[in-house]
Amino acid sequence: MRQLILVLALLVYHLDYAQVVPVQGVPLNPIDQSIFSQWASEVDSETSGLVIVGSPYLFDDWTKGELTTIKGDQYTDVDLKLNLFTDQIIYRNPFTKDSTLILSKFLTSYKLQNKDTVFTFYYIPPKPDQKSKVRSGDFYLILLDDKNALLGRPDVKIKRATKNSMINSDGKIKDRFSRTNEFYLRDESGKISRIKLSKKAFIKALQGFQEELKGYIKENKSDLSNPNHLIAVVSYYNSLF
Repeated sequence: MRQLILVLALLVYHLDYAQVVPVQGVPLNPIDQSIFSQWASEVDSETSGLVIVGSPYLFDDWTKGELTTIKGDQYTDVDLKLNLFTDQIIYRNPFTKDSTLILSKFLTSYKLQNKDTVFTFYYIPPKPDQKSKVRSGDFYLILLDDKNALLGRPDVKIKRATKNSMINSDGKIKDRFSRTNEFYLRDESGKISRIKLSKKAFIKALQGFQEELKGYIKENKSDLSNPNHLIAVVSYYNSLF
């Protein structure tokens, strides 16, 4: 009987930890903090001490997510936040509730999920001869994986206050966080270029088949600011080759 109680106690112990950090369905011990300490850097936000209206985070609340390392280790069901302004991935220890910055150079991908909304960012390096001008360690959402791939990334910038800015409830004019979406094309050679969403600039960036693209966009009333329409146009473009 004592042996049965001991077995049941061990089973409950493992189930408890499986809820915290399950990796591919295998119960594990809590994430060893020494693993994260090699990725950690001091909390140093560009916005610390500043009063700015709005939020720089992908999701304001802590959300469940995944981290996949360059060694192939995967940590799932961990508490994460993504600061889009400073490009910081923040991990929360489930026991101490301490926050740690994760250095993206040790990751191949990371995922954050809020209810039915899932964002999975993958590391895509630039061509060796292409100087990277991309932030957040060259991590992108892959919207379309094809000969000419469509990549995206949400971003946050600070919109500076002006005399014509909206006055806040405290009677003061303050800077605001402004959310934007950035889109990129990766061609067959691996070159990654940011694209503008005006029809003229977009068609020029794709290079070739300009008349066909103009006709497709007009016929389908494509709104290039709509990611689904953008995916459809790039998919059509790839079909022309």
